[in-house]
Amino acid sequence: MLNACNNEGKQADFTTDICILGGSESGFTAAIQASRMGKKVVLIEPTGHPGGMVVEGLGKDMRFGNAIVIGGITREFYEAVGEHYGRKAEFNNPRWYSKYEPSVAGQIIEQMLGKEKT
Repeated sequence: MLNACNNEGKQADFTTDICILGGSESGFTAAIQASRMGKKVVLIEPTGHPGGMVVEGLGKDMRFGNAIVIGGITREFYEAVGEHYGRKAEFNNPRWYSKYEPSVAGQIIEQMLGKEKT
């Protein structure tokens, strides 16, 4: 799946169950979930850098007042961010927030995509 993100605009023929255009948070999480459900997935991200606003700044200082809404693959992402910095994600603590570098977010997303089969 990661190779699909870094295609650099070259034309390619492929057969897939699901083709996702756009690697924002919703795009890359949908691709991961579909892959986990056994679907062959191609994720096309025109910039070559999946993550969208999660990487570009939205999550740099994100406070979680209602942590119950953070679940699934998004929760896995924030747990991996915490792990990277050697701290535990405390979703049930209303004072906890996630602050991270965009480059770290990008690396984690690429790792998450890389773990999935195409």
